Amino acid sequence: MGKVIVFNLMSINGVFEAADPTLDWFNIDDEFNEFALNQLRSVDILLFGRQTYDGMYAYWTSDDASDNNPEFAKLMNTKKKIVFSKKMEKPQWEHTTVIKDNIKQQIHQLKDKEKKDLIIFGSADLVSTFLKLELIDEIRIMISPIILGSGKPLFKEIQDNIRLKLMESRVLNSGNILLNYEVH
Repeated sequence: MGKVIVFNLMSINGVFEAADPTLDWFNIDDEFNEFALNQLRSVDILLFGRQTYDGMYAYWTSDDASDNNPEFAKLMNTKKKIVFSKKMEKPQWEHTTVIKDNIKQQIHQLKDKEKKDLIIFGSADLVSTFLKLELIDEIRIMISPIILGSGKPLFKEIQDNIRLKLMESRVLNSGNILLNYEVH
């Protein structure tokens, strides 16, 4: 049975998407790349909200992605993907399914069927929806040692308290800190 995992990069002040939506504020080094690659290998399905899906598709199918990170690009392009969108009809990215409704039921079916985990990258609105529907099993946050003056907080839509249990914390040489929580 698979779990639903959230993974996001975040600043110390809780911003995961800077006002300028690039990741140049984040410390990406060999140690981070090794973690990210191992994490991607360990999952079966990538879950995205529509905006994140569009951005990921644009980058990971580009020559730039293939040149800079060929193994990661290959995995991103060959893994099964699900985009949650009420308006999308035909996805462009290979191996993509669109889910428009019955999210809770469909995710429970996937979790029962899959041997490996499902993971959400980015997609703050989707994360909020999944948290409200009690579909998330684990939250992995990689905190970068920076305070961003403006941007989008990861959990801005959450109104209720959600208890988490720390499963792992790890300090990377870059100063990034991985926090891995189980959702109760």
